Amino acid sequence: MNAALFIVFLTRLIAGATKKVFLIVDHLSVHEAAAVNQWLADKTDRIELFYLPKYAPERNAEEYLNCDVKANINTDGLPKDREELQGNCTGSCRDWRNSQRELPVISSTGASHMRLRQK
Repeated sequence: MNAALFIVFLTRLIAGATKKVFLIVDHLSVHEAAAVNQWLADKTDRIELFYLPKYAPERNAEEYLNCDVKANINTDGLPKDREELQGNCTGSCRDWRNSQRELPVISSTGASHMRLRQK
């Protein structure tokens, strides 16, 4: 994707809108391109972009699981089919759950920790 294509998307998005559009985007470079900002400048009554926080995996406990699954899913080699891939993923998640790792949880009152519990 490039800035011109993103502008085409934004143009189509607001074309049929009867109210102001509030669009949540990440910090992909095209979302912050000068051409996009210039296009948005005279359309503040029709559309407004809100940017997600920059990548901060330490604030997102799911990133720990995602990282472990990616690292461990194919430790015995690449799967031969979809079923084996699903089995590897399920096994990796089960191993992770059983490991009882502590996950950092960031709250409005500061950092705390939680422990995953087995059912």
